[in-house]
Amino acid sequence: MKTIKTLFLAEMFFKTVMVLAGFIMIALIPLFFHSLNSPTSYDKVIVKFDRGDIRFTYVPNAPSPPGSYAEFKKGNNKNFYFSKLSLGSKVYILLRSLFDIGIILLVFNQLIFFLRSVKKYSSFFVNNYIYFKRIGNYFCILLAFNLIIKSYMDLSMIFPDGIAYETRLSFEFPLSNCAVAILSFVASLVFKEGERLRSENDLTV
Repeated sequence: MKTIKTLFLAEMFFKTVMVLAGFIMIALIPLFFHSLNSPTSYDKVIVKFDRGDIRFTYVPNAPSPPGSYAEFKKGNNKNFYFSKLSLGSKVYILLRSLFDIGIILLVFNQLIFFLRSVKKYSSFFVNNYIYFKRIGNYFCILLAFNLIIKSYMDLSMIFPDGIAYETRLSFEFPLSNCAVAILSFVASLVFKEGERLRSENDLTV
């Protein structure tokens, strides 16, 4: 009974995370178009590079964005403002965010399938190894995405008299993604071997 309750809570947790991730994914798209139609609404949002990622910080007392490229170059305010980002930079940020959230949804979906099979006491009676193999594949894709896409970041702010660029080359091997991918493939092999042994045992009996 305790095991069933634990599995139920785990499944509810995964579903809750998926709902929140899906809500964020859906909310990002109207926010993206709103930032295009009303860029001044985001004058207090500062964009910063954090190793291999891009962070957004809402700063209530942030100074107003520079009105020109000359002002940006000569002034002390070197912040990158979301409201001034080019269309290409905003699309780049949106796609990065949607990709990360999409991987989370795919992984948690496979984990829910696995939990349901465990609740039915059929861990080695269905193709559970496929779930973990897919999870391993998803994390390999995320690993490649981090190494290829996130290692090079290029943002630009558009002004009437010029363009300000911010480029970062940050190579950081995502060890956690690699570890999860390896563990997922190992779990896949364990379940596949368990299914093989069960089938042989059934034939023997």
